[in-house]
Amino acid sequence: MAKKSTDVEAQTVIFDFGDGRVETFQLSDMSEEMLVQLALHGASQKIGDSYASAKKTCEDTGADPTDWSQAQAAGVIAQLLASDWTVRVAGTSAVTDLATALAEAVEGCSIEDAVARLADADADDKKALRKHPDIAAVLARIKSERAAAKLVQAEAKAGSGPDLSEFMAA
Repeated sequence: MAKKSTDVEAQTVIFDFGDGRVETFQLSDMSEEMLVQLALHGASQKIGDSYASAKKTCEDTGADPTDWSQAQAAGVIAQLLASDWTVRVAGTSAVTDLATALAEAVEGCSIEDAVARLADADADDKKALRKHPDIAAVLARIKSERAAAKLVQAEAKAGSGPDLSEFMAA
């Protein structure tokens, strides 16, 4: 296995194999056509990664996988267009509940606009937004919908586990 290190200023990626062998990828050595191929491949990977957890996330939340995936992709595209290469914890994205609530509560505000606006907001602004009655109502509905979806899943599984009377008898 190799350790990878990226140097944006030098436009290089260095692969250190740990045994003295090193391979260096220099962006300036690429043809324009190859740079476009690399960029498109990278965009495909980064945007695709944003919705890779759609099945699990939507099972947990009850969200529609297609709608959720599209929102994730839109959020990452907006992030990239804003020159923001934010590294996020796996399974998260720029499309948060707050962004969803903002887009829903403000007429004419797209999810992309909400994500971009929230990217510039500080923690105090976000805290104040969460307390706004219109935003709070949407956030409460989102939380309620997730809880309802979890209830449906739990009820569907109820009765399928081990007999609880054995536990009570012990």
